[in-house]
This record gives sequence, C-alpha cells and structure tokens, in this order.
Amino acid sequence: MMQKYEKLLLRVCATTVFLAATAMPAIGAEVSGSWAVTVMTDAGSGMMNFVLEQEGETIKGTVTGDAGNASVTGTVADEVVTFSHNLPDYGISAVYKGKLVGSTINGTVDYGNGAAMGSFSAELKE
Repeated sequence: MMQKYEKLLLRVCATTVFLAATAMPAIGAEVSGSWAVTVMTDAGSGMMNFVLEQEGETIKGTVTGDAGNASVTGTVADEVVTFSHNLPDYGISAVYKGKLVGSTINGTVDYGNGAAMGSFSAELKE
C-alpha cells in the first residue's frame, strides 16, 4: 500500500514541476543601467554613455557623448538588443543592434542610413 502512495506522490510532484516550468514566462535579457559605449565606424570612432531603462521588451533612456545628447528608444528580444537615437548636432539618426552576453553588448551601428557604418561595444558600468 505504501508503494501506491509513493507512486501517486511521485506523479503529483512530476506534474507540478512540469506545470510550473511550462507556465513560467521566458526570462529575457536585462539591459537597465549605465553603459560605456565605444563606437568604431568607417568615418571615425567615439565614446558615449547610455543610461537605459527596460520595461518588458521596451527600452528607453538617454545618450551623452561625442555625438551630442539625445533620447534613446529600442527593444530587447532574447539577447538581441536594438536601440536608436537622433544625433542632434548632425541631423541624422543612429541605429544599434547587438547581442547581450553577460555585461557586454557587441554589435553593429548604422549612422544616417548608411552614411557611416561600423561596430560598437558596450560595457555595463558597475
């Protein structure tokens, strides 16, 4: 009779674990914080600081640096981070797309729809 209850308990536990695992939402990347960003393009390089806030898959924040100060908007999907801002001193926009690994984002940047293209590296400040 004890074996019957043990089997029942095992089934209940297994079912509970399965339901909990399938009901949990996927945990995505978290990019909120201050980021030191280095940009290298065919038109030159520069340094910037981003302060990002994430709510769900939406990013908003600010950028300050060599290309001026602006508002930032973007998205996070899994570990892929995409964000953009205007460059008020130049009258163009910048679009960044990268992959978050730990506390680093590495990817590509496009200024002014192809006017200058290159790569960027962002490090989360402690």
